[in-house]
Amino acid sequence: METKKEALLAKEERKKNPRPPRLDPPPQSGSMFITVALIFTIVIFLLPLMALFHVRSRPVEVISDEPMVYIFATQQEYSEIKGWLEPELLANNLKWNIERGNLGQSFPNTGTDLLLIDAELAEQFYTRQVLAPIFDKRISTDFEDFFFPLWDAEPFKKNLGWVIPYSGRVDEARHLITVIRQFAEPFNL
Repeated sequence: METKKEALLAKEERKKNPRPPRLDPPPQSGSMFITVALIFTIVIFLLPLMALFHVRSRPVEVISDEPMVYIFATQQEYSEIKGWLEPELLANNLKWNIERGNLGQSFPNTGTDLLLIDAELAEQFYTRQVLAPIFDKRISTDFEDFFFPLWDAEPFKKNLGWVIPYSGRVDEARHLITVIRQFAEPFNL
């Protein structure tokens, strides 16, 4: 009975003087690695969202359904070449946009499918490796495989010719050059 009495006394004592509540131990001070890892994780998840917002906020570049010929020439040369090229396009039922480029311009926009430029400028593009071969050749290393002159080269005369940028519609450009080569009247300035 004594133990029962002691248990009752202890119970009454606890009611009068309760023990302080047990708390979980305080968290350990976080290491720098955990903080950096948490920030890195947050940034990794936010970057795609920011990129998506950035892409969606830019205006959309409209690319024409029709292929584009870009002619690097003076205004007079451009007018003569366009006057020669448009009837050939119509006669062969080809739909191409024809635009004029400035001689000081480095490289036209990505919507360009075929260029008519000077041989020196074509060599610069060739060395930068941005041109596709004129004719479908598996191994093309010579500049002549990438430049099709509009007329035979002559001393002291501008040498304009066709080149195809890799970023353009290569097959359509090759088709147009083949049509011009086979059916068009020779062009001379």
